[in-house]
Amino acid sequence: MGKEKLLLKVGGIPMLQCVIQAAQASRLDELILIYHRDEIRELGEKHGITTVYNPHPEDGQSAAVKAGVNCAHPATTGFMFLVGDQPYMSSSTIDILITVFNKDMNHIVVPVYGEARGNPVIFPLALKHELLCLEGDRGGKAVVERMQHCVTLVAIGGAMEATDIDTAEDYEKIEDASG
Repeated sequence: MGKEKLLLKVGGIPMLQCVIQAAQASRLDELILIYHRDEIRELGEKHGITTVYNPHPEDGQSAAVKAGVNCAHPATTGFMFLVGDQPYMSSSTIDILITVFNKDMNHIVVPVYGEARGNPVIFPLALKHELLCLEGDRGGKAVVERMQHCVTLVAIGGAMEATDIDTAEDYEKIEDASG
């Protein structure tokens, strides 16, 4: 996009801050922000979040996943991965996914928006090794694909929450829609 998209304004605040606020208002026990740029670290620190530097962003999503898993609290029972470019994520959706996960901590919990699977996804502690073995620009989706037998799908009503901003055109669409 030519600029740090996570700092683009959505509803008057940085996109990433929208996600941070939803996460902080949820029942998540621990928040860890993986960053490469100082301005992202600063935003996380401003909100009192643990920040972890990703020294290898060129390795793609797998580097960020590994960084988060490696610094999670030792007593964690699961890993939820939120993305910073999904500004309409709500704390209620996060909580619904946590509730489903807590009923069976051996399953991967995946939200479904309409017909499409999305984020955030929760992985059980039992899959920590698989997450740490990810390579390249493949995140947890690669684990979900291999472990279909232990995936729980959760229908989420708000399709807007699934909106992620990957391109300048995506950003323009949400700007146009918001007025």
